[in-house]
Amino acid sequence: PQIPSGPNRLRFPKPASTNNFAELKPSQPFNLDSFTVSFMMRTDTPSGTGTVFSYAVPQQDNEIQFYGDSTSRSYKLVVDGKEAEVDIPQVLDGQWHNVQVTWDGRTGDWTVFVDGVGRARGRRLAPGH
Repeated sequence: PQIPSGPNRLRFPKPASTNNFAELKPSQPFNLDSFTVSFMMRTDTPSGTGTVFSYAVPQQDNEIQFYGDSTSRSYKLVVDGKEAEVDIPQVLDGQWHNVQVTWDGRTGDWTVFVDGVGRARGRRLAPGH
């Protein structure tokens, strides 16, 4: 896929840094019992990716997090301190990919889609959280 242009595109300056981030604050409190996060990414190694997205609450900086694992060629999905390994080698080709990460808090079921195809999934990741 082509990376879209336009006003909804975030572009982070180089070099990569923990000072380069976007922050969204809800206008009112909400209950997060499931989520789907969709984004475009381009990389050739998970270790260079760092944190792709993170959701913070006052009690925990990374209540939900998706990041590239620097010790392997995989990613990690974290919910409430529980980790799942996400093996999606399809994104490691230096091309743009559309990625969606879903999680159901009732069951803990999660799926990662790459370019519309379910490529990784798991069960019981922090169910009931």
